[in-house]
Amino acid sequence: MTFERFSEKFLQGLKESGLEVETLETQKVNETLTAIRIKDKTELIQPTLYLERLHKAFESGVNMEQLVRDTAYTLTHANINIEDIPELNRDTAQQRLFCTVINKDLNTELIANVPHQDMLDLSLIARFRVFEHASILVNNMWRIEAYIRGSNADCQRKYFCGTI
Repeated sequence: MTFERFSEKFLQGLKESGLEVETLETQKVNETLTAIRIKDKTELIQPTLYLERLHKAFESGVNMEQLVRDTAYTLTHANINIEDIPELNRDTAQQRLFCTVINKDLNTELIANVPHQDMLDLSLIARFRVFEHASILVNNMWRIEAYIRGSNADCQRKYFCGTI
């Protein structure tokens, strides 16, 4: 089944299960994905799932009804408490900021909106670890200094990643 047809059937299944969702294009590292989330939900942070990844699960044999049921459950039962998210300040930044290296050519749209440092055909970008397996891409609205540490003091280099 094509991605377009899958998306149409999947979103119809969510609607039939009582969920009103919205889709939006989201720029991720190396790709643009179609995100789905509950429409008009008031929380600042909410679960977001990606149609491309659900389509891949469908193609690998997971049936449509199971995908719709699991997605509806995830979107409605996620318990993300805004109070659990650490505030970005100097103390938390030292513990939670980290940098990742991405392909510059595959991410030209992404790096146009985030602080980055180019190195040959790569770009260094900053991320903020929210939970053990969740992080937020630092964008140009943050004032961040990211540090890259080598194996000895001579290799330490400070990269300024952006300003407000």
